[in-house]
Amino acid sequence: MNIRTCSLMSILVLLFAGAGCGLDTSDSLIEDASFSAALSEGDGESLDGAPDDDLEGAAEEDADESLVDEVSLHGDCSLAGFRQRVLEKYDIDGDGQLSRAEKAALVEDMGPLPRLRLRWARHHRHLRLRWIYDADESRRLSEEERQQLREDLQVRCENRKAQLLTKFDSDEDGILSEAELQAARAALIERRQARRQEILAQYDADGDGQLGPEERQQLVADTKARRELRRQELREEFDTDGSGNLDEAERTALRQALRSRVRGEHFADEDRF
Repeated sequence: MNIRTCSLMSILVLLFAGAGCGLDTSDSLIEDASFSAALSEGDGESLDGAPDDDLEGAAEEDADESLVDEVSLHGDCSLAGFRQRVLEKYDIDGDGQLSRAEKAALVEDMGPLPRLRLRWARHHRHLRLRWIYDADESRRLSEEERQQLREDLQVRCENRKAQLLTKFDSDEDGILSEAELQAARAALIERRQARRQEILAQYDADGDGQLGPEERQQLVADTKARRELRRQELREEFDTDGSGNLDEAERTALRQALRSRVRGEHFADEDRF
């Protein structure tokens, strides 16, 4: 790896794992990817209201992701399970750890320089999570803050399992068989496909079954407007003193509200899993 590549890697690793080139940050990188995966599985979680540095990029990602039919739903929603799946994906040589090249691939997928669509999802989801759990506003997560995120994602896992059992445990034995889990996946695919058809019905002006550049541009613009409106609504809700800006106490209250979504406390009310 040459000096220029090392420098770029250093910047990206500093952003996403808090360490520089030459240090082993694989565990932090894998855990960050696991955090993002835990939020994206099933119905997913956009965490509207958490600031993004790049609202345009986030809107483009939301628009792209809403047109994807592929779903991910595993029986094991623990962080250990997500970590293992991330490691299996990037550990190409199967030696149980990430080489420089394997680590670089993970950083690229998580970082701000994605080459393919849908990689933005991990980047923006990571930024939103970091803002929500960065209680001291240091722009990086301390071990204590990371532990709080781990605990909240475990609660999310339990809430999701409870919702899946309520909806799909047909024999009421308290566990999801492979057949019942497959039924949940089928329901999720159907839900995604219905959403895709709604978007096509609204934006596919020429009726060719896909969005051309201008059609997609309109979808992105409307998605951006929706996100901006949601942000404004949240600012108004949490700006208790009416100053037009959120002070430290108000930002803390917003963070707490967004943490409730990370924990999946809305699953039953919104029919999500």
